[in-house]
Amino acid sequence: MRIVVLIKQTPDTESLIRISDDGRSVAAGDFKWIINPYDEFAVEAGLRLKERHGGSVQIVSWGPRRAVAAIHGALAMGADEGVLISDEALETADSLGVARALAAAVARIDPEVVLCGHRAVDYDLGQRGPMVAELLGWPHVGPVVWLDSDGSRVTVERPAEDGVVT
Repeated sequence: MRIVVLIKQTPDTESLIRISDDGRSVAAGDFKWIINPYDEFAVEAGLRLKERHGGSVQIVSWGPRRAVAAIHGALAMGADEGVLISDEALETADSLGVARALAAAVARIDPEVVLCGHRAVDYDLGQRGPMVAELLGWPHVGPVVWLDSDGSRVTVERPAEDGVVT
């Protein structure tokens, strides 16, 4: 089973947030950068699928060169390969621009399953997964709190107003 996990590098939630000298942006120089915690859950889910069904887990991320550290973290968890999409055009891209780059990378890999965190702890938009799925013409289910597969079908549970939907 070919599994792709999309990850994002985000500031550690314990980082001190300060306003930069321009008064309009965040001073990011002192941040400790980590794998977005929700994406880390997705890496773990991908590794469980790999353990059960064989195959590989490939990490795909985007961002500046420092994002390689997040990929290394996922590789240390047990992922097989990592790809960093690094392009100056993405530095100012909106969520859709980033989703287009991620969708293009995913299409080249042609996986059976794509996983990602349901949101990121920095901007908290929750758009990456649905946009990548839409751009690929694939179904999307989120947020998922439990995932299993028999090798040909994926079963998920997600929270609902009165409990859980399977």
